Amino acid sequence: MFELIPYGTKIPFMKYKFLMVAFSVIMSALSLYFIITKGFNYGVDFSGGVQIVLSLPADSPHDVERLRKSLESLGIKEVSVQSFGTQFEKKDAEYIVHFPGEFTNEAHLRANLEKALQGSPSNPRVAAFRFVGMERAYFTLLKDTPIDQVRAAVKTLPFGILELVDVQPFGRETSNEYQMNFKSIQETLKAALTKDFPSASQKTIVIEKVDFVGAKVGKDLKLGALLSLIITGLLIFVFIFIRFDLNYAPGVVVAGVHDVLITAGAFSYFGFEFDLTTVAALLTLAGYSINDTIIVYDRIREVSLQLKGKKFEDVIDLAVNQTLSRTIITSLTVFIVSVVMWIYGGPVIHGFSFALCVGIIVGTYSSVFVAAPMILLMENFTQSRQAKARRAA
Repeated sequence: MFELIPYGTKIPFMKYKFLMVAFSVIMSALSLYFIITKGFNYGVDFSGGVQIVLSLPADSPHDVERLRKSLESLGIKEVSVQSFGTQFEKKDAEYIVHFPGEFTNEAHLRANLEKALQGSPSNPRVAAFRFVGMERAYFTLLKDTPIDQVRAAVKTLPFGILELVDVQPFGRETSNEYQMNFKSIQETLKAALTKDFPSASQKTIVIEKVDFVGAKVGKDLKLGALLSLIITGLLIFVFIFIRFDLNYAPGVVVAGVHDVLITAGAFSYFGFEFDLTTVAALLTLAGYSINDTIIVYDRIREVSLQLKGKKFEDVIDLAVNQTLSRTIITSLTVFIVSVVMWIYGGPVIHGFSFALCVGIIVGTYSSVFVAAPMILLMENFTQSRQAKARRAA
């Protein structure tokens, strides 16, 4: 049976524990520095805005720059365009388009509607304003207002790429609530882009998907993502405490935080898009890394029971060497799959696959050079306390 690392091999990992822990501290500090100074390139999930996936006919004259200029001519600002999928001959070209949704800024539109209705901050006429997707919006007035005056006021509002269809009373007559209907953004974009990207074969442009996230929803998603990472760490700590003991739990949590922090720092440094898919990858990575660490810890506990009285550093070295072949082969297999996903998966899963590529390397490293020294530190601390207690007794 082939083994990457022969079973009897003895590599003195704990001999280099201070050097590797110092390296981990430096990498974690750099990651934290990049996150604080550069921040993240938030995707539509967190930053809000509109993300569109569209397909252009293969025989139409198209490229990223031409598509960007075409969209900007429609009044779309700060548009980002990425090509993905197959770009070979006779294949339709697919693009991801992302732009801010400032034209759906509810506070701004509400203020403009106040002015159009001749209201003021001291005597407001608009009680609420909210968008539901990109095809409907609702607002409520504090005073009964003729529908003609309401329609005239709404027509003065800047809706950007959205095309207003009509304004109608909504709900009970006494509620003073109104519904605005807009033309489908898919139809608007399709009609406009068809003129700029004609197809000799009469194939039409396909708008495959439109995602819209408001600014408030984006902030809520950010908070939810942060809470999910914190709660996951706490639950893992409790599980390890129950599964092993208090000496083992801190090492698992520190290794998990170490892996997530360095991976997040890589996203900040390279400027890759950070969205909910990335958060899912970080949680997946935390689970993978902890699973690897638990296997090492389980072997450390088994060896320590078999070799009672032996120096604990030697116990850790023996346990890590016994699991090293399994760790490397498993990690290498997952890493190869992640690299293939990153290269051929397209922009849709770039964030997820990149997080796994970085995380697998960092997670494998942390199982040996972060988690193992942590348990040695906790064990020495526990023995020191027990010795003091015995001397005091």
